[in-house]
Amino acid sequence: MLRSRRWEWSNERRIQQTRQKIESQKMPLSDHLAALLEADQLPESWHWSYGLTAARRTSLTAPPQRKKSYRNSFLNPKSETACTLYVLGCVDRWVQAQHAAIAPRNEDGWDSRFFQKASQNNFGGRESWCFTSPFRSWIADSLGVTAEQTADAVLIFECEMRNSALCVGDAICPVSFLDTTQKSWCLQDAIVLLPKIQRLIVIESKLSSDMSRDTSEFPLVSQAIRGWESAFMLTRRQESHFYGWTFQSILLCPRKPFEYRGAYYSYVFSDPTDHVSRYRSILEREYPHRLNRERFDQHFEDFQQSVADAISVAYWDDLAHLISQEDSWITSYMARIRAACGSDGDAVYHAANDRFRLAGIEGWHIEEE
Repeated sequence: MLRSRRWEWSNERRIQQTRQKIESQKMPLSDHLAALLEADQLPESWHWSYGLTAARRTSLTAPPQRKKSYRNSFLNPKSETACTLYVLGCVDRWVQAQHAAIAPRNEDGWDSRFFQKASQNNFGGRESWCFTSPFRSWIADSLGVTAEQTADAVLIFECEMRNSALCVGDAICPVSFLDTTQKSWCLQDAIVLLPKIQRLIVIESKLSSDMSRDTSEFPLVSQAIRGWESAFMLTRRQESHFYGWTFQSILLCPRKPFEYRGAYYSYVFSDPTDHVSRYRSILEREYPHRLNRERFDQHFEDFQQSVADAISVAYWDDLAHLISQEDSWITSYMARIRAACGSDGDAVYHAANDRFRLAGIEGWHIEEE
């Protein structure tokens, strides 16, 4: 009798597992996004907590046929968006998503009131805004401050720096020494706000692509310069909520292309002072008719001096070590998403495998087939 009951229980369990597998095969990949991000308790509006639009959330599981959205998808092995969200979100343990009041974006767009409160360190219930995570400790180590000083960090993905929500009133803070008509001047992969110590950190991520050397209006103005000067301007101009803050810029990239000078960004970030000096020549010789002389005379010397201490480089593998202390965590993660993502399991598995390799995250016992 006991043996019969055990058999019935075992058989019922197999039937239940088979049913679950069949159901998972029917579910769209978007239903498995929490598994891809390794965040089991994500609320429905989690993306607003990190500054993402609903459209961007949808694009994270876009198939190859949707070419424009596919560049951001977890199905795309070269997706910098997927790599940035996964690594930074996991290292921060997705803590912001559990606090409904942390919402730099809502259904209407960026929330200027949020950025105003952040700039004034004026959130209610300060203790509830402070979190402990490896990401916040990493930021503290990078800046040479204590973990307690970075506990109130706000991580925001994909922030356009020429953004009215970052500005006081109806003003648009200029983010360049040039008078530009471009709607988008610099889209940062991530920014970090540190209200307590008044730091604005911008993060540019690179995976397999190199840094842009130009822009449609100004063929000689690099992506690096646009990122540095926009962060600088937001901390120096009174039109900005972050006037009086200090800025930092972090390049997050694979180790080997940087160390072996295999990418343009490796030269730029190895000697940012030289790059800014050349930018000065570009402004005065190539674009004098578009140079804003008032901003140039008032701020450029300060900009040039600030850059030397504001620029740093971090590698994907450094952050990967902070996700888990276990060497086999990538193997375990990929096995989980392969099992959880139904008919897309193999595709997301191989995409993740290739993406980790492009990021230079090696020696983690990634499964070979």
